[in-house]
Amino acid sequence: MRDTLESLTEKLRPALPRDNSAAAVFAETPPSLLLKICGTTTPGGDRMGVSLKRLESIRPQLTSIISYFRWYPDRFLDFIQPKDSRFRLTPYQRIMLRCIFRHRYVFGTFPRGYSKSFLAILADYLKCILYPNSKVFIVSPGKQQSMSIIQEKIDEIWSIYPALKREVYIGRDMEDSKMQSNIFKLRFKSGSIFDVVACSERSRGLRRTSGIIEEAAKIDGTLLSQVIIPTMNISRRAACGYEDPHDITNKSQIYITSAGDKSSFAYDKMITLLIWSVLRPTESICFGGTWRPPVAFGLLSANFVDDLKADGTYSEATFANEYESQWTGASMDAYFSSAEFDRARVLAEPMFDYPARIPKGALFIMSYDVGRNNDSSVCTLFYLVPSLGSTYTKNVVNIFPFEKMHYRDQATEIKKLMLRFHVSKLIIDANGPGIGLVDFLTVPTVSSIGEELPAMGVDRESDTKEMYRNFYQVQDPEYNGIIWLMRATDRLNSEMHNLCATQIATGKVRFLINDKLAKEQWQRKAVWQTMSEEQKVATLRPYIVTSILKEEMMNLRRKADETSNIVLRKISSRLHKDKFSSLEYGIYYARLLETRKSINTGAVDNLNLSSGGGAAGSFRKFDRGGFRRDGGKFRRG
Repeated sequence: MRDTLESLTEKLRPALPRDNSAAAVFAETPPSLLLKICGTTTPGGDRMGVSLKRLESIRPQLTSIISYFRWYPDRFLDFIQPKDSRFRLTPYQRIMLRCIFRHRYVFGTFPRGYSKSFLAILADYLKCILYPNSKVFIVSPGKQQSMSIIQEKIDEIWSIYPALKREVYIGRDMEDSKMQSNIFKLRFKSGSIFDVVACSERSRGLRRTSGIIEEAAKIDGTLLSQVIIPTMNISRRAACGYEDPHDITNKSQIYITSAGDKSSFAYDKMITLLIWSVLRPTESICFGGTWRPPVAFGLLSANFVDDLKADGTYSEATFANEYESQWTGASMDAYFSSAEFDRARVLAEPMFDYPARIPKGALFIMSYDVGRNNDSSVCTLFYLVPSLGSTYTKNVVNIFPFEKMHYRDQATEIKKLMLRFHVSKLIIDANGPGIGLVDFLTVPTVSSIGEELPAMGVDRESDTKEMYRNFYQVQDPEYNGIIWLMRATDRLNSEMHNLCATQIATGKVRFLINDKLAKEQWQRKAVWQTMSEEQKVATLRPYIVTSILKEEMMNLRRKADETSNIVLRKISSRLHKDKFSSLEYGIYYARLLETRKSINTGAVDNLNLSSGGGAAGSFRKFDRGGFRRDGGKFRRG
């Protein structure tokens, strides 16, 4: 019967009209759909056969039906769904399917649990049926990820709509569909093909009529624009051999993703399609959603969302991306580059203790921004490793926030960290309330468990106001001059802003990898399974705090200033900048060390911190003490 039906429909295919009238659609009606529509029964209950005469007699009805299904694909799914099925499309799922079918360019930003991948793949699967001779693909950040996604979703589609499985060739023939670990290709009886394309140079030269870009925010923008998008450069030809100029499936681009960074290619593409949706509303559409619709329709548990927020590894920025569909990162006029920061995120693991072995000349320094009341204090740990010439690679290996702590308690925690990492220098904000903390650092203290912690001496060259002249030398000479006082001025702040941007842009500062990537990598390690929940939280916290640091930096824009100074102001008052300030102090001091190595003298007058020469403002001379010797007498905290 199948062969007979296919031969009959081929005879019925007319030349495709050059307009977009409904009369054109019958020429492309899938044979199995014709069989389902035409295979009705007589009043007596007998099955009616399909004949050329019968098909000719119902051509107008078939034309209208296929036209209707192309406009309302969700109703087609209702039509073929088994009567005993409990699956029901939600209103927002129906809207998404219709949007994909009615627009050539689609950009959807959705959270996890929204069924976005399922709906996008289902939509293009239906296109392969309702628009014969389509060549459709899906691409994800990794080909293996694409294979995993599409195989899982196709199995789900077939389980819900068994009739759709009968529209593809499945067998042992070389031309039949392939669903294997390293290859995926569906060959439809309509002549359409649906396959997976790798986001790599190997895909250059491929030709497709349309495609799905899955998790567009995570795909390499260069490869996407130069290799993947150019593959969608051919038009679908109908069975009669003509191209329909009104066919919205031709060169169709469907971007489905969770929100990401504003500096990404995907964000730029979204903005472009958003503009097109105004100028060319029949071709382009941008839409999205949050976690709330899936919760409302029972596809996502509200408790799950609450648990995420209560999780010790919770990151506000990550939650905003993945569940609120908020694109984060730099504003259009942010001073720092989000892309440059991301390129610097290369450190796989944080440091929680002094390593067993370190390269000759390597050292640890700590920078500290002092907070009290509503603000956090932040300690940034730098691992400086000698690089080319007199320079260091400045590795930000951990960041320790301290929330609303008394200065005595902060001093205790700082000393513990200094002892644990054999810190060569503590750079601390000595303006305003920072002085109160320095007071506690310069005298012996006792921890809550009775641990005696030594006094730390102030570097006399940094004490420009000579407030601590009685505390340069302390009982243990190992700690003489170990505290470097930062007294920022407008001029010095300007130098630090410039230096920070330059050092990151040139790859001289390195940060921990993205917290989402870090979690995925740790979960693949055997040790992860042996960790308690508290240990997992502690392991992931440095990555999350680094992501928050990035958010702080992307929230800063340059303010117009009558002087030549660089003045930064927050774009959103909601975000702090304590982590950024702590980072700047450390980068600044590390640059001072590099200059000292370079000139091998004690003078820093006329020091240009961004290039190696210029004015250093309040710093008159390099310290002559406080630089830790290899094998120094440090005690573990």
